[in-house]
Amino acid sequence: MYCSTFAILTYLEIHFSIWLFQSIHSYHSSLISRQGKIIGHITTEEFRQATLRCCKSVQRKEFISDITKLMNNQNLSSKNKLLCLAVFDDQEGTLRFGGRLKCSFFTNDKKHPISLLKQHHITKLIVNYLHVFNLNVGPRTLLTIMR
Repeated sequence: MYCSTFAILTYLEIHFSIWLFQSIHSYHSSLISRQGKIIGHITTEEFRQATLRCCKSVQRKEFISDITKLMNNQNLSSKNKLLCLAVFDDQEGTLRFGGRLKCSFFTNDKKHPISLLKQHHITKLIVNYLHVFNLNVGPRTLLTIMR
């Protein structure tokens, strides 16, 4: 019951974000072309954008001082936990981890994962969703899936 509630909440939050994205896009397109609303199934790009927006909102809430320093090309303080992780701000405005995979042939999402706090509610929802979705795998397998 506990894990299924988290999975349902994650599902609802992402789909609400997709609905919101579709509504805003529909409003803008109706202003430009007067063609009306977007209808149909959720596309993979809409799902990716909604997930990215959820992660960005978490980052804007938790890492606001770090984000402003990075956007102003200032250095992070020497006591900052993100400093040793080579965090950078990508083109979409999300904080991502740098590292040794930058020369690999993986996609940018795989090379540079999005940074989230482990104590945040959204992070726990994502972990619990992946845990249940993958049939209650162990911690090492779950960590491999998340990477």
